[in-house]
Amino acid sequence: MVDRSGRVRVALLTSRETQRWVIPKGWPMAKRSAAEAGRREVREEAGLSGTIISAKPVGHYVYKKRLAPDQAVTCKVAVFLLRVRRELGVWPERQQRVRAWFSPEVAATLVAEKGLEAILRRLTPNALNPRPKNPKGKRPKTMTSVISPEGNTQNSVGCIELAGR
Repeated sequence: MVDRSGRVRVALLTSRETQRWVIPKGWPMAKRSAAEAGRREVREEAGLSGTIISAKPVGHYVYKKRLAPDQAVTCKVAVFLLRVRRELGVWPERQQRVRAWFSPEVAATLVAEKGLEAILRRLTPNALNPRPKNPKGKRPKTMTSVISPEGNTQNSVGCIELAGR
């Protein structure tokens, strides 16, 4: 969100099991782009709906996802920006998570993953603006992100929610 004073605000939510601050994320979905899968996760996990700003991720980070008490898998997350248009009062995981809005600087201090922290620290009010046209007036080509696995790394997608009306 860019508030009335021009400050960027970011939504974080708590994870279901460890209650640490995270962004919504999940596994890739058949017949959906990575950005669209991320948008769906935002609705289910954080109760927010909106528009993906770009099909190109703003960055990637890696984290260990715990599958069982003694089992974890390394996940590479493609992070997309979502302009929030609506905050839902009821959503599927509402009883399991807390949602809160922070400045990117504060959000960066709350997340455990260093790669996500770095992405949050790069957010500015310009992050909400679409890319300008190139000098010849032609829009640059955008490609839907395809994430390729690195070794035993599982792919995952997530969104940073920026509210903006």
